[in-house]
Amino acid sequence: MVAVHRRHRRRFVGEGTSSKVVIQPGDPKAVRDFVALLDQEGYAPTTIQVSRVGLRRYARWLRAHGRPPAERAGLKDFTAYRKALLRRPIARKTVYGHLRSVLDYYRLRMLNTGQEDDIDLWQRIRVLGGVTRSYEHHDGYKPLSPETIRRVVEATRSSTHYKYGSGLVKSDDYPFIMTLLYTGARAQIYGLRVAEIDFAHDEIRTPTKRNRLQTIPLHPTLARVLRTHLRTRDYESEFVFRRARGRGRAR
Repeated sequence: MVAVHRRHRRRFVGEGTSSKVVIQPGDPKAVRDFVALLDQEGYAPTTIQVSRVGLRRYARWLRAHGRPPAERAGLKDFTAYRKALLRRPIARKTVYGHLRSVLDYYRLRMLNTGQEDDIDLWQRIRVLGGVTRSYEHHDGYKPLSPETIRRVVEATRSSTHYKYGSGLVKSDDYPFIMTLLYTGARAQIYGLRVAEIDFAHDEIRTPTKRNRLQTIPLHPTLARVLRTHLRTRDYESEFVFRRARGRGRAR
């Protein structure tokens, strides 16, 4: 099982919930678990109540559309819910508020269980979770197909060297592309530092454009790729990738 930092080890509902937090009898299991986790994390009762309502909304939508309950729902279910919200005549901020509770549920569940399936699901849901840059309703939008992504990955894997200066150097395009795919991150990955990768706790901790520290779960597959890259690369640098010269610089 993937290692999870001890501070994230939490129990599910049944023990340790605050007397200030009321779990309603009609709440589905996922909602009861979520309330318990939020309470254990120290969230205010008003925040817990708002989050509870948001996850109940998701649970009701899943049930109404014949889908599995939230604790067994997968990426397709979350994607369908997100698309249904985006089709409604409501503000994007409202949509994001509805999704925020669902994202928090899967994030806390992933940190609580440490199971690879939960980590993988959170990684994928996290990438789709935002709505501020939702391009699927724009004319001409066409997401990359799995086959296209596979071909890009294979191309970078097979391209082992490239011309750099007056000679050939080992390419780091494969670990770079894999890092983008498995984290969903953008600008901060260009200047990712070795010290920001925590293999012991399966996390990447890196600042955003606004200098806020962001913690990204480190998928086991990506961890293996980065370990191999750092062990076999032909240069020494505080940065993970060769041509990084600071945050946000293009490769």
